[in-house]
Amino acid sequence: MNHDNFKSCPARRDRAETFLLSTTKDVFFESVRRAYPTVSVELPDSNACDSRIRARMADRFPIAHVRTGNIIVEALARTAADQGMGKFYKLVWQLGGSAWFENAAGRTEICAGQAMIVPFSSSYRLQSGTNYNALTVVFGIDQMPRWKGLAAELSGRPLMLNDAFNAAAAGLGSLFHAKGDARSASRVVEHAVNLVFHTLLDSLDGTPLAPTHGSARLARARVLVEQHLDDGGYSISQFAEALGLSRRSLYQMFRDHDMTPAGFIKQIRLEHARHDVLLVGVDAPSLTEVALRNGFSDSASFSRAFRNAFGVAPSVLRAAH
Repeated sequence: MNHDNFKSCPARRDRAETFLLSTTKDVFFESVRRAYPTVSVELPDSNACDSRIRARMADRFPIAHVRTGNIIVEALARTAADQGMGKFYKLVWQLGGSAWFENAAGRTEICAGQAMIVPFSSSYRLQSGTNYNALTVVFGIDQMPRWKGLAAELSGRPLMLNDAFNAAAAGLGSLFHAKGDARSASRVVEHAVNLVFHTLLDSLDGTPLAPTHGSARLARARVLVEQHLDDGGYSISQFAEALGLSRRSLYQMFRDHDMTPAGFIKQIRLEHARHDVLLVGVDAPSLTEVALRNGFSDSASFSRAFRNAFGVAPSVLRAAH
């Protein structure tokens, strides 16, 4: 970490945002080290006066709010493991500016209005642009075991902020000004993180994949597929004949909806499979049974198709409910 290019600047408080500004380069880096003990940080721009961080330990949950210019963050999985934080995650709200997140899976841009779940079990590099503004909370998956699979599946992907994400961020932000006890602050964090994951879970539960409105023939097409859910051999020719169409006319009908007949059939199957995955209790079908009753030849092909459609594996969605 190169500190040589930083100049000292007078201590002051930003009244609008109530951020404490660093008095020197060393104060800023020490604050970052305390807030993010598993990472190394570099500020390529020589302007420490614009680098601000406010942090608090809410019982077991570190929260921090950072505003800075160009910043480079390096995190090593080995460092996190050595510090006993290999099973921790960081939930990041990108409130302003943008950043490039790079790990073994590739390079992704996080823009203002997005969020990301970052696992400590993987090494990564983050480089922001100017006007970087991010709110973060760190939690151990053992503290919230229900979200273990969902956090792992969705980590490293940009997630769009919505009202629930913003409400969670507002709750966390209030802790920088509140003077309550640590346990009360911990409950606020727990509710905020749970709200985020419930929102992510809800987004996977009920949105139809295939068109639900259109011509009477399209409605008839949906009924036909639903009548043949467990028939993996139901062919396009059979589908066209049942609708009274030639194969060419069938393809044209679905082209108007930016789909193919095979894609329509697969998406209806996946919608019903999602419903079955969410069934609970002693009568809930196994995931293999879900696959077979919805026309998939085996659980492996079903799991791949399900993940491609909904972003998580069926086992993860079931475990989160």
